[in-house]
Amino acid sequence: MNTSKNMLVAAIVSSGLIFSSAGHANEYVREVDYQLAAVASGQYVTYQHIGRLQRGRAHTLNIYLHGGVPYTIYGRCDRDCVDMDLELRDENNNPIDWDLDMDAIPVVVNTPSWSGPFTLKVTIPDCRANWCTYGVVAVAQ
Repeated sequence: MNTSKNMLVAAIVSSGLIFSSAGHANEYVREVDYQLAAVASGQYVTYQHIGRLQRGRAHTLNIYLHGGVPYTIYGRCDRDCVDMDLELRDENNNPIDWDLDMDAIPVVVNTPSWSGPFTLKVTIPDCRANWCTYGVVAVAQ
């Protein structure tokens, strides 16, 4: 294998895009997807994302919200997750609302005053495994 292929494979593996066991990974994705479906059941879903984060790391998601519409944003994490946090921020990175409680079931409720792009910072401060599968779903009321 040439050097550029070795570097590409190393980058993909270190990024966490490849699970060590595809069956195990799918099990965690199904678990989180099931939790998101349960909290969003019967509601109008405007955004959903499932991903993986290394313990102690954060990921920022882009989400478009409409002014005057009440939203509830739920976060859920796999069985290894001990703590998951959500922070909703405006286009200038100012915090709008957050749930930083020491639990793995964060909920952010907010009615933006304007329509536009927002960011949702997802953090996994504590996980019993090195990586946790997480998901977020936004529902409009």
